[in-house]
Amino acid sequence: LKDATFPKTAINRIKKQILISLQQEAQTPRAIAAKIFYQALYGLHPYASPILGTTTNIKQISQEKLLKFYHRHYVAKNGVIAIVGNVTKAKAMNIAEQLSGALAQGKASIPVNAPLSPHLKSHIIKVLYPSKQTTIFLGQIGIAIKDPDYFPLVVGNQILGGGILTSKLFNEVRNKRGLCYGINSGFKPLQAAGPFLIVLQTRCDQAAKALSLTEQTLKNFLVKGPTSQNLQEAKRALVGSFPLSITSNEGILAATEKIGFYQLPLNYLDTYQQNINSVNLGQIKQAFQRIKPKKMIV
Repeated sequence: LKDATFPKTAINRIKKQILISLQQEAQTPRAIAAKIFYQALYGLHPYASPILGTTTNIKQISQEKLLKFYHRHYVAKNGVIAIVGNVTKAKAMNIAEQLSGALAQGKASIPVNAPLSPHLKSHIIKVLYPSKQTTIFLGQIGIAIKDPDYFPLVVGNQILGGGILTSKLFNEVRNKRGLCYGINSGFKPLQAAGPFLIVLQTRCDQAAKALSLTEQTLKNFLVKGPTSQNLQEAKRALVGSFPLSITSNEGILAATEKIGFYQLPLNYLDTYQQNINSVNLGQIKQAFQRIKPKKMIV
């Protein structure tokens, strides 16, 4: 709201809560690996920054800084309002106008620039941690949400590592050899290019072998591509699970918010299943040539 004050007592309480969360993250191998991975992948780009910030950042936040940030960014020009429920279009528009009217008009924020990968070849970072398990992140810069290869990559990744119990990575690394407790891959399309990422956990004495097999499975997929059977199974899984994601108001709200925030076509939900079903083997293989095994951050 225009007259938001952010009392210092409330600010200090939230800062303490975040600092406790950061302490917990510092003792969680997956969180440690994720932060190091994003920093190495994005360098000086905003996506390198941890979502919760850092201990130093949080301690430096003051009421003055918070208010300045709030008045610059929490404005109507930056607003996306999604409403789901038993309301008419006229009523929804009235609610939206009331909400946006409570904010200053302001100026829209500048879109995030496309990131540039700082690495021209594979970059391996090892962090010692007193654990019986090794957590491994490997990946590189992927795609933005509006990338023309979005659907071929979504379908292809379902085959590579998105299917929890059916993917090639799970079958090769977990099912056949028992080298990990779980493994998955995925693209995280954002306003600018998000990461392509493979994540697994394994016993420390099996880490090198598990990583090598993961890299080899990825290379084989890039060379050979999926089979027709792989493609049909992936499409059935994605198309079949899609309706479940919008069976509740909360699910519909999240989908609508995504359309508004990323300025996707208004018929995005109507055409989603069609776009999945239209993907062919050639499109998947061509799209995945963007992944360069020799330029992975591990």
